Amino acid sequence: MMDTRGQEVSILLNAVNLILMAQLIYWLQQNLQNLMAQHSFMVQELKFKPIGSGTFTASDKEDVVIEYGEKEPFRVQGWIDLRNMADGDTVIMRQYFQLEKEDALSLFAQRTYKNAQSQPLIHITPREIVRKVKITIQQTSGTFKQFPYEFYVGKTS
Repeated sequence: MMDTRGQEVSILLNAVNLILMAQLIYWLQQNLQNLMAQHSFMVQELKFKPIGSGTFTASDKEDVVIEYGEKEPFRVQGWIDLRNMADGDTVIMRQYFQLEKEDALSLFAQRTYKNAQSQPLIHITPREIVRKVKITIQQTSGTFKQFPYEFYVGKTS
């Protein structure tokens, strides 16, 4: 059986735990509200507009599918459809970004696709761009193919 001193310590520890839990709950509520407010702002304020679509014919050179730039930061995303690829085809897709207006475009990502594609629709995921973006395609083997594409840019108003 617990003596009086042990009961007081137990009550004190329970009180401290309750205070800590209340502080944690308050902190979580504040941070979740802030995150939800920021997310809601971004979703409501971002407006996408088309910047290019059509069909691109690949060649053995690195050809530009889309090149786009603005003075203010923007977000770009798009799709390229590789459904026309066949066995023996090889296509290299590259993404370049420019961060400062004096800088040259820098390679951000490069991916090689070979043969017929079981999942041919390629999504260029939304990226925050400071100055300029360029997407290129180069077909290094096989008969030159046509690839449908469409790209969008989003800016906050």
